[in-house]
Amino acid sequence: MSRRENKASSRRMNQAKRLLPVVSAVSAGLLAVHSAQGVNYTWNVLNAGDASGSWGVVTNWLPNLNVATGAADTALFNKLDISVDSVISLNSPQTLGTAGGFPNYNMFFGDTNTATAAGWTINATSATANDATNILTLTNGFEIVYVDKLGTGKAVTINATISNASATGNGLAKSGPGALVLTANNSALTGTTAVNNGTLMLDFSQAWSPVANIIGDTSTGSAAASHLQLQGGTFVMKGKSGVANAQTFSNGAAMEL
Repeated sequence: MSRRENKASSRRMNQAKRLLPVVSAVSAGLLAVHSAQGVNYTWNVLNAGDASGSWGVVTNWLPNLNVATGAADTALFNKLDISVDSVISLNSPQTLGTAGGFPNYNMFFGDTNTATAAGWTINATSATANDATNILTLTNGFEIVYVDKLGTGKAVTINATISNASATGNGLAKSGPGALVLTANNSALTGTTAVNNGTLMLDFSQAWSPVANIIGDTSTGSAAASHLQLQGGTFVMKGKSGVANAQTFSNGAAMEL
């Protein structure tokens, strides 16, 4: 190689070295902004029509989780053709928000082929449907759960305890044409419960279900009461045989139609 070629090669290497810190800084900046705005995480597990898996496994999501879902993130369970009832296990406390804030949703459920009917379930752990530790906390105002059309007779069932940390004002909003079933003692899920579309069912029939109040804590003197708004959907209560189950909505009127 000639002396002139050596000098040209050296100049190119020096230019590349100067560019590297700039590229790294830009990349770091993009990641920071992306994280601050929240991420739409899409569930990406499917084995012979079964989308069951553990929430905290980073490779079960697209994009892969950085560490865990956070207070500005959204979870999408609507991009797969499920043909087997699929169970998502929290296996540790989890948090979701809304990427972009209200009126975006916290969770979106669906099935790309409803002819092969299947539903979704969220449990506390892989071995236990409900416990007091592995809780799903929803943040950012109205906690919107969108359930799209599923196959005949299928629903999204949340057996894990859900919470909005006893926030005042807005609570849970059920949206979409499908059915959402809650079974746990969600005493820290408070504020207004809105059924915008589809069906919201409170199922008291499970072993872990409370005798009263799946949503909110309406005990005497509690500041964590709940208020119901039926804005275009159906509200259903399913009781346990031989038990007088009840759900109280207060904070002004008992029910807003």
